[in-house]
Amino acid sequence: MTLSDAAARWFVENHRRLPRGVTVQTFYDQAELVRASAGSVRDSLLVGGLLAILVVILFLRSLRLGPRGGARAARQRRADAGGARWPPISRST
Repeated sequence: MTLSDAAARWFVENHRRLPRGVTVQTFYDQAELVRASAGSVRDSLLVGGLLAILVVILFLRSLRLGPRGGARAARQRRADAGGARWPPISRST
C-alpha cells in the first residue's frame, strides 16, 4: 500500500517530466483491495472478541470469573467427583 501511494504521489508531483500528451492512469489498484481486506479482518476480530465475551458472560454468569473462574469450576467438578478425572482413564493390564 505504501508503494502504491508513493507511486501515485510521484506521478502527480512529476507530471511535467513526462512527454507532452502522455497521461498516466491507474487501471487496477490492488492496494484498494488490500485496504478493504484489512478493514474486514479488523471488523471480524472485533465481532469475534465481543462474541467471546458474550459467551463467557452467558455460561459463567459473571465477568469477574473469567478464565480463573473456569479453571476453578473444573477443579470443583473434579473434587465433587471424588478427585477422579473426567473422562475416567481406563487402565488395562
